[in-house]
Amino acid sequence: MEKLPVLPRDLTPPREPLLLQPKHESEDTVRVTWEMPETVDDDLAGFAVLRGDGSSEEFVRLHPDLTDPGLREWIDLDFNRDLDTYYAIQAVDTAGNVSNSAVLPVSYIRFNPPVKPEIGQATIGDDGSVEIIISPDPEDAVDGYKIFMANDPEHEFSVVKEMFGDSLITPGSRTVVRDTVMLNTLTRNVYYKIRAYDVHFNESEESDVIALGAA
Repeated sequence: MEKLPVLPRDLTPPREPLLLQPKHESEDTVRVTWEMPETVDDDLAGFAVLRGDGSSEEFVRLHPDLTDPGLREWIDLDFNRDLDTYYAIQAVDTAGNVSNSAVLPVSYIRFNPPVKPEIGQATIGDDGSVEIIISPDPEDAVDGYKIFMANDPEHEFSVVKEMFGDSLITPGSRTVVRDTVMLNTLTRNVYYKIRAYDVHFNESEESDVIALGAA
């Protein structure tokens, strides 16, 4: 029997895709984009978009079949924000050879503002020293506060203090605000209100206005 010629098998993988930074664009979407060199091999069959949660080295493909070889982005609608999320791209040719991109994490953005801050306690001393205690944020989303004060609740409030960062705001704990006012005999009280901000500077509804008067 005549032997058939043995054809050489293609063992050369495609060029590596360049994964760009995945972006959390809305509450329910992450956009994954990548690039390829200007000249793409003719035998490129398509791409596989992979996602992992960082708990192991295992990644899952987000679609059963390879994408079109001309595709350069994927919108992920099924991620879990309670887990760290990583993405990678595989380029696959018609012989089944695979090349892998780098692995990149996505940084989640908070789109909803923090909840309205609640003032748990506030006092003013005879010397004009003020202490305001803000109750813990139930969502641990607050990165800072702005404190506003006025001599009349119908007047415009001015920012008298800003508090931002881990050194001043501790998740799960109350926040203590200290201020000093000049006791004005023409006004009986001073008035405070507070607004909360997250790390993306989304701002909350203002707290209820509190009135403080020296004894």
